[in-house]
Amino acid sequence: IAYHNNSLNVGFRLFIFDAYKVVSMNVHALNFFSKLASSAAEYNATICFVGMTFEKTPLSFKETLEDSGIMFFEQMDDILGDKELLEELGASSAAAIKSKRMLNKEIVTEIPNFIDATVATIEMMTNSQALKEAVKMDKIEIENKENKIASSIGFYGDIDGMVILVFPQGIAKKACELLIGESTDDKELILDTLAELVNIVGGKVKTLLSDEGIHVDITLPRTYPNVDSLLEIAQDKKGVQVDLNFNNDNFLFFLTR
Repeated sequence: IAYHNNSLNVGFRLFIFDAYKVVSMNVHALNFFSKLASSAAEYNATICFVGMTFEKTPLSFKETLEDSGIMFFEQMDDILGDKELLEELGASSAAAIKSKRMLNKEIVTEIPNFIDATVATIEMMTNSQALKEAVKMDKIEIENKENKIASSIGFYGDIDGMVILVFPQGIAKKACELLIGESTDDKELILDTLAELVNIVGGKVKTLLSDEGIHVDITLPRTYPNVDSLLEIAQDKKGVQVDLNFNNDNFLFFLTR
């Protein structure tokens, strides 16, 4: 439940469960997925089951889940192969519905660990040095949206929240080149690399916090092909923004809940 809720907070809006090998469902599973559906509804997210049969599961269970907003499909291609349906289900939307939460003292105290993990990772992946230019606590502010992409990753446990990183494409391309061993302009490949980079940041944060006795888990990273898609979930959130410069490439770090 905690992982699901933090994935929602990061911006995931479509969850697909592969149920081809599910033989039956008991009342405990029914209650569990009903809770997931309730959380998803707060964010206008969608939960889907694919390939599930009801030979050994009461049809009343299916009706209950459908009433809670869960959808059923026979094949995965019924969803993934239909771009219009994907958009309708929310795969391209990240608009958050749930009320926003403020940073608390426990998270603010750990900001240096988040910054250190981010800077160390970017410096390692781009062979450049970081220069901190500005720090403020407010809503996220991105002055120049052109040629920038972003990624976010959530954390939960003793403390919870979300790290958002906004990259100039130049930094993202350098990191991608280091990972795959060659230069590329493939946007999808660059976004995949960005997700891996942010996953590394999340892992470093988890380690640094663990050294202080603070235990967290991290969600899957989410990437955004442009700033506008990021702002769908982040524009009303308040947090700590740190503007960094890597060899004259401006980079933005934002910590929020």
